[in-house]
Amino acid sequence: MKIIEKDFFGGLDLFVAETGDALELKAAEDVCFPGDPWSVSIFEQSLRDPVYKIYVLKDMQTPKILAYCVMSYCPPEAELINIATVPEARGQGIGKAILSKIIAECQEKEVEQVFLEVRESNEAARALYENGGFEIIGKRRNYYKSPREDAVLMCLDIE
Repeated sequence: MKIIEKDFFGGLDLFVAETGDALELKAAEDVCFPGDPWSVSIFEQSLRDPVYKIYVLKDMQTPKILAYCVMSYCPPEAELINIATVPEARGQGIGKAILSKIIAECQEKEVEQVFLEVRESNEAARALYENGGFEIIGKRRNYYKSPREDAVLMCLDIE
């Protein structure tokens, strides 16, 4: 991992994941999404593809991944694929801090719109995105599996 901001959030450092980080990301993914996690190969593919960027927040004392965010940049659009925080670090504002960081990066990359999908029942994530300025633009029926659930489509217009 390559550090991009020391002491990004409460003494935690922000990194960009590199090709060798797939196993560590997969371990965090399994904790965050036990029902339907990404595979190691999906992380490997994403880390090799220059369109994707994976931000990682780590506690270097442990050194454990506490949160990560997967983005896809194709200006003038971007897709927020995922923001995930391990259960023991939730509720501290980490997701909000990462969301602010990626919105700032979108502005630098001249992205005009950011899209995302979120489980309809994931009220915490939906609140995070709505507080970040995202608006609901649609729904995808039965998008998620384990358990089967609709996805809410959201968009943020970058000014």
